[in-house]
Amino acid sequence: MLESIGTNVLSDFIFLLIIIALGWIIIALTRRSRLLKFFGINASRRIVVYLANLRVKQFGAIGIDGRQRSYQGSAVPFGEMLIANRFRDLFNYLIPSLSDRPGILSKILISDVQVQLSTSPLNHGKLEPSASFITFGSPAYNAASGFVETELHSQARFNKDYSEISVANVPPITEVTHGFVERIVDHDKKRSIFYAASLGELGTVGAAHFLATEWARLHRKYGHDTAFLVMLRFEPTDYRRWSIVFER
Repeated sequence: MLESIGTNVLSDFIFLLIIIALGWIIIALTRRSRLLKFFGINASRRIVVYLANLRVKQFGAIGIDGRQRSYQGSAVPFGEMLIANRFRDLFNYLIPSLSDRPGILSKILISDVQVQLSTSPLNHGKLEPSASFITFGSPAYNAASGFVETELHSQARFNKDYSEISVANVPPITEVTHGFVERIVDHDKKRSIFYAASLGELGTVGAAHFLATEWARLHRKYGHDTAFLVMLRFEPTDYRRWSIVFER
């Protein structure tokens, strides 16, 4: 019996070594290096994703029965959380899943990037001072987005009542089916800042999804140290279906 257990342990260990070796070969042969450079984290191996902070007052929440409920506190849009987890998967899963393997192998996850998901703080002073970050949504709910607009001078900006998006030399954007992705390269702090937003959740989630799935296309066109802005139009019923309105 002990011999059988020892054989199984040795077999699992050998399999693990093979998977790790194959994983590193895959990393070397695929786009891993370009991914990290594109997002400005090849040195720091750390990125923060800021989600909208929806502060609910007591009895300001509506239950599924349509009644006001006593919940109070911070909440985040469901769609933003789904896409934020998409970014976690993009950076963290370096080798094929071992979840279908028996025993201890099913618990192993190898990662070399720290992805921090965070609701927006209430002011700029509590933002990460040096890490690359991605911010979702308008400054109305996200201080990181406000920082990008006021301190980093983004190309895309919301007006005072958040009813339209302004971009120089372009008519104001007022459609909730439109959303944008912008990258600003902060050379002083050696980081990249990404801004994905819209007038509604559809466009914000769509823009973030576009960034997560089309980063390689953007890398081919803009490299890892050039600022860009892409304005997108999404199908009203599916944020995964997009077309480019303009880019610069």
